[in-house]
Amino acid sequence: MQKLVLLVFTALTLFELNPFSPTIAEQYINRYSTIAVAEMHRSGIPASIKLAQGLLESDWGRSNLANDANNHFGIKCGFGWTGGTFHKEDDDYKDGKLVKSCFRAYANAEESYIAHTEFLSRPRKSKRYDFLFHYGHQDYKSWAKGLQKAGYATDPSYPEKLIGIIEKYELYLFDNESADMPDAVAVHTAKTPTKEKEVLDTHVERDYKEAIVEAKTDNVLEPLKPLEYVNNISMLRAREGETPLSLAQRASVSYRKLKKYNEILPNKNEPFMEGDIVYLEEKKSKYGKASDQHLVKDGETMFSIAQQYGIKLENLYLKNRMPQGAQPLVGQNLNLGAMVKVGKRPKFKTEVELELEEQEFLFDESFTVR
Repeated sequence: MQKLVLLVFTALTLFELNPFSPTIAEQYINRYSTIAVAEMHRSGIPASIKLAQGLLESDWGRSNLANDANNHFGIKCGFGWTGGTFHKEDDDYKDGKLVKSCFRAYANAEESYIAHTEFLSRPRKSKRYDFLFHYGHQDYKSWAKGLQKAGYATDPSYPEKLIGIIEKYELYLFDNESADMPDAVAVHTAKTPTKEKEVLDTHVERDYKEAIVEAKTDNVLEPLKPLEYVNNISMLRAREGETPLSLAQRASVSYRKLKKYNEILPNKNEPFMEGDIVYLEEKKSKYGKASDQHLVKDGETMFSIAQQYGIKLENLYLKNRMPQGAQPLVGQNLNLGAMVKVGKRPKFKTEVELELEEQEFLFDESFTVR
């Protein structure tokens, strides 16, 4: 009898410790699928990927990092992190000895899910994860492989593990565009009274809508997407009535940086034209191959073409040997990659010629105001 009891206890224990236990996995999925789907609609990161990473990185929600610091994705402190911290041994060495690594601590698990989105989608100089967003939110296999390629994890079998979890629990069903959306995706931000963020009780159950995000502004955290990528540079399209200041707040990028990245912006509170391209990172000096060109169409300017291809305006002028302020004539080809050969630059009108044309139009006797 004692052997039977021991056998049953052992079986139950092994079942409970098995990371593929349906009970453990399903509890985790049921709890965090809503925030995963909401973040997918906000950012474009597949809900299946987010859930699979959460399961794997947090040991099905049972790791010390997940329970004591609400960090479900193994995100380390990194430079400039001023929030709560949690230290444990991982893969950092000093003088050949393993030392404790600094991990971010969050107020609750839902905040960790939101922070995971910010970690992958915020503009950064390294552009490590930019290419992932080209795959779309239903291509979980490419996302799984891309995360490992980008260096999110050093484990060479990381993609297979994620794909295995997704397919075992059919997490790809959450990636369907018709997946239920919560009533309110936006999460209100809040200023903390002190610089050091207090880590709240990790055992308190909270709905994701109440998750406190360490905010840069007092505004509602609106969807970052649809982010688009031109010349491998992240950008947003302005909404109707949106101003540089409101767009900067939406993207959590300073107005000063937007002005630097985009060279020509309306005043802070003047609206964009709906659909205007606004870059969230510095544009590049060239586009595509050396032979790439653009055929100038009616209504296009050097600036609009520079925005269209993610090229710095000054570099577009230099490549085509055109003076600053000049505008190309319709039907001319502009070089986007290599510099145009001497004597082959496109035809254009100088800034002075354009100003004279405008004056002639304004003072034309045949022009009358009706």
